[in-house]
Amino acid sequence: MEILNTHAPLVSIALATYNGATWLGEQMDSLLAQTQTDFEIVVCDDHSTDGTRALLEQYAAKDSRVKLHFFDEQVGSVKNFSRAVSYCCGQYIALCDQDDVWLPNHLSVLLETIGDKHIACADFTLINTKGEPINHLRGSDLMCTKHLPDSRQRVAESIIIFINCFSGQSMLITRNFAQLALPVPANVKFHDYWFALCALHMEGIAYSPTIITRYRRHDHNVSPLDLVPPLRLGYFLMLIRGSWPSSNGSRRAYLDAVCHHFGVTNGEDTNSLIDTALLQHLYTLVERQATFKGRMVNMCYAVRHFKGIYRTSRSVLTTFIIEVIPYIIYRYKNRRNKHKRK
Repeated sequence: MEILNTHAPLVSIALATYNGATWLGEQMDSLLAQTQTDFEIVVCDDHSTDGTRALLEQYAAKDSRVKLHFFDEQVGSVKNFSRAVSYCCGQYIALCDQDDVWLPNHLSVLLETIGDKHIACADFTLINTKGEPINHLRGSDLMCTKHLPDSRQRVAESIIIFINCFSGQSMLITRNFAQLALPVPANVKFHDYWFALCALHMEGIAYSPTIITRYRRHDHNVSPLDLVPPLRLGYFLMLIRGSWPSSNGSRRAYLDAVCHHFGVTNGEDTNSLIDTALLQHLYTLVERQATFKGRMVNMCYAVRHFKGIYRTSRSVLTTFIIEVIPYIIYRYKNRRNKHKRK
């Protein structure tokens, strides 16, 4: 996808909105309070029907860095983010959700982190609808980024076997990378997963443990995310049963999308843009998930990933058992709450 280009600021903030008036004002205030001031805010609104448009127009009238784009046709979150990125002019593009709160150092930390990589990400805390911390959790506790492997291949294995550990609300991408990765394929559900997967087949991803975002969780979030660390045990159980997405086709669909997007045929990239050896390796991991024997082979990658998260001297079995009790309690409470809602 061609990205439009005019006089370019250092950073473009790509903000996709849809019926976000409830928390959008707080987020806009946090964007305009950044210590790094050489930026534009590119807003694409996906045909909101609440007060979102009027609120955005108020901010645009006060600050010329706010650029607004309104559309009559609703296209959904992923396509809306894609077109927001396509309107960005900056050397770097920061992805932005409408309902979070950025800390003043958000852009400066990501710019210091990215180096020669295509993507930079950093840590975040979780808040509820009132802006209050949720169990004092950090994103690294839930997204398994506390101790990322040094190897690009091992990080790619982790996001294929477990979960995408690079969250869009704390992500900065280069303009050159955006031109390569857009448009996000139609069968891709999450744009941040797509960007992370593409970057890991290229130069990789830089990560900072610094907290830069207050990530708001509520009933209307696009991405699902459990709010307790015991979900890691759940990953193990799902991996063994074969019910994790890597066995139901979605992970393979993402890899197929990478092949199609970059023109890879018969395992060869005609443009030499991506690491095809890594791509074939990830295909192997996904295909193993179809059988119990294959899932047991993949467990060696899961165990290595699990040990890497904790950097612990305890055995994997001991750590596994320690998490059994809180995980059972969590599942019991979750099921009980669902019955109460019914």
